[in-house]
Amino acid sequence: MDRRFVIDTGENKEYMKALGMELLEFGKLFPSQSGASYYLGDDGKPWTDRPRETWITCRMAHVYSMAAMAGFPEGRELAAAAIRGLSGELKDKNAGGWYAGITADGQALPDKQCYAHAFVILASSSAVLAGIEGAEELLEEALKVYDEKFWDENEGLAVDTWDTGFTVLDDYRGLNANMHTVEAFLAAADCLSDEKYRQRAGRIIDRVISWAADNKWRIPEHFTKNWEADLDYNKDKPDDPFKPYGATPGHGIEWSRLISQWAMSTALTKERRAHYTDAAVKLYERAVEDAWNADGACGLVYTTDWDGKAVVHDRMHWTLAEAINTSAVLYRITNEKKYAEHYSMFSEYLEDVVHDHVHGSWFHQLDRNNKLLGTVWPGKSDIYHAFQATQIPYLDVDRSIAYSMSRKDVLALGELLIDFTCNGESEQGNMLFEANPGGAPCNVLAMLTRLGKRTGFIGKVGDDQFGRLLRATLDEVGIDSRYLMTDEDVPTTLAFVHKLADGDREFSFYRKPGADMMLGVDDIKESMFNTKIFHFGTLSMTHENVRSATMKAVEIAKKKGCLISLDPNLREPLWADLEEAKTQMLKAISCCDILKISDNEIQFVTGMEDYDQGIQKLRDMYEIPLICLTMGKDGSRGYYKDLRVEVPAVRQSRIVDATGAGDTFCGSVLGYICDNGLDDLTETDLKEMLSQANAAASLVTQKKGAIRSMPDIEDIRKLRTS
Repeated sequence: MDRRFVIDTGENKEYMKALGMELLEFGKLFPSQSGASYYLGDDGKPWTDRPRETWITCRMAHVYSMAAMAGFPEGRELAAAAIRGLSGELKDKNAGGWYAGITADGQALPDKQCYAHAFVILASSSAVLAGIEGAEELLEEALKVYDEKFWDENEGLAVDTWDTGFTVLDDYRGLNANMHTVEAFLAAADCLSDEKYRQRAGRIIDRVISWAADNKWRIPEHFTKNWEADLDYNKDKPDDPFKPYGATPGHGIEWSRLISQWAMSTALTKERRAHYTDAAVKLYERAVEDAWNADGACGLVYTTDWDGKAVVHDRMHWTLAEAINTSAVLYRITNEKKYAEHYSMFSEYLEDVVHDHVHGSWFHQLDRNNKLLGTVWPGKSDIYHAFQATQIPYLDVDRSIAYSMSRKDVLALGELLIDFTCNGESEQGNMLFEANPGGAPCNVLAMLTRLGKRTGFIGKVGDDQFGRLLRATLDEVGIDSRYLMTDEDVPTTLAFVHKLADGDREFSFYRKPGADMMLGVDDIKESMFNTKIFHFGTLSMTHENVRSATMKAVEIAKKKGCLISLDPNLREPLWADLEEAKTQMLKAISCCDILKISDNEIQFVTGMEDYDQGIQKLRDMYEIPLICLTMGKDGSRGYYKDLRVEVPAVRQSRIVDATGAGDTFCGSVLGYICDNGLDDLTETDLKEMLSQANAAASLVTQKKGAIRSMPDIEDIRKLRTS
């Protein structure tokens, strides 16, 4: 088997990444002037004579929000355009909710569809996670409309279609809209930390499993208003794009993935979780058995009758996308080799048959002989299913896709500023200063990014040239800047760094006030904290406004189960009162799981000259699992449970700039914890962690500045083996 199609190989990861990037490039032309999405043709060019539909616009908002999270250059702009379309011409300002679409000549399409409204929830949830302007308001309104018009609390299911004015409810009930409702509810639950929506998804899932189990694991799709299955619905129009006759194997596969996600994300007993994963397996295996190679040719047929015989033999691209997704998810959950083999089989078929190597994207509809067809899905309307198939195989199985993609290894909060470092003298004998992007939290994140970790930053800069430089720098080094805010009134904080004779530094700050101090409690949102580790320092605790914001962030991070990391980073000139500095440092220390503290800081905060005694005093006061002490040229120590490990520094013959050495050390330590966790560390683990961190800190002193000067893992290895 070609290793490009074998899950967990480097070749498959690169293959899927390349496919995803190709899809994002293909779909870039979707936005109309209003932001509503055009239907895309075979070559990705808009078909402007077709309606601009809500469900397509939602899918594009969802995809390009994820693209923004993944660093796709135009992702944020394109996601914002789609959100603008959903907040603009597609929204019914009179009756409420969203039109099905807008025709080419500007007329609203009839009816209000549950299907489309579920996608508005999905789109806005993803856009909130991507930090797209207007998304929070859109999500709030989408949930309100859905709750009032589509959710039937008594049945635990969603109704399907209203007239445009929300006055007449159609008698039809269907599971396609309910399936995408489950998808949307799981996304909203993750985005908002509101378990009500996960519980609702579970109620829908219970009904679907019951109906499928009674029907040989082929899911009835169409129902009367009393939720009685109508197995002959659309028998005279079997290839309907949204309501086809018979069983739809692709939906059986998609339900399998959604049920798996719900079961893995919900607090269940082992037995109850097994009930749901067993149902997911049965749905998937029934669908694949019925649909794959059903007529002697590769591919998954669109529909079957209730005995599993193919009705519509066409191959739809979305069915294949879901097969790739679900085989990967079931492999993760069960560890059974057959699902990895299915994944390879589907991926190979994708590359050989469905992937359009000429125009890009995937062929949306092929006939029974795998020849291009356009009777149900002409052109390539959107990239939603295909793009998700390039991402889901390598994302968390217990979370919705956008939430999983937005998940950070480390999120930091604090100051982002310009470090002006001395760079010689001018011809006139004046000191020359170089403007280096800096600030301890982002220095830590820059090191982590060099180690391949996903990072994000919360803070404020001024609306000035320095603020713009800092934002561009974060983007350049790969730190997610979506939560970097701009203060229109207060300038970016500046620091002048003076090098002392021993290589250490002295700081002069211009921060009376600085923009970083303007971060307030209202700027801190729960949706920001999708991270393994939350890191902060005490420069964000010098003044009440930013101190309150910092403590709110710590509170949310703890609530969300994040590890809390702290580097006090004492800068005496920034405190009006050093006793207050000590009080606030101890308050911060009381909250953390990982403490990186310097030799002078442990003496300051405990009043003890002996480092070990100072550390023990902190450990007696607070239960801190891991403490790392940095001692400059004397190396570092780690304290974990009953272990105390000391590792000597990696000496350099000269120091160019020690700015950020401690931050680099901290970033390296957090990178190690990201990889190895904080439980059951051994003496060997601590020695390795400290040795790597010492080497990284040593390397950064050989260049000026910090954020752009971080070493990568190969640099560190070379130094340690030299």
